[in-house]
Amino acid sequence: MAVTAAAAVALTLSATNTASAADFVINEHATSSDAGGCGVVGWSQYGDVFRFMDLCKDGKGVEVEWTTPTKGLASTSDAKHTHNYTGGYTGWEYLGSYDLDFPEGACFYFRAG
Repeated sequence: MAVTAAAAVALTLSATNTASAADFVINEHATSSDAGGCGVVGWSQYGDVFRFMDLCKDGKGVEVEWTTPTKGLASTSDAKHTHNYTGGYTGWEYLGSYDLDFPEGACFYFRAG
């Protein structure tokens, strides 16, 4: 489940919670880009929620790494935080989730592996 620069896609996002409940959708995702390519992480700005898909029945999990949310521009050198989804194979459904509470307007990078 290690996340490496070679095996992950990084995205910059801004956390905003002004959406209505109807806008609770996964609007960005990062997929590991190595040969295994089994982990998908989605992000919903409404509720500050990461969601996980594990596309392979290989007994491995999915890890998301994100930088500390900051006001203004995020940097890949900001402090890193991780969360591991080890719930097992989900197929093409977001079954695992991890709720956070980011400050309004904060920016950060995240990646999956």
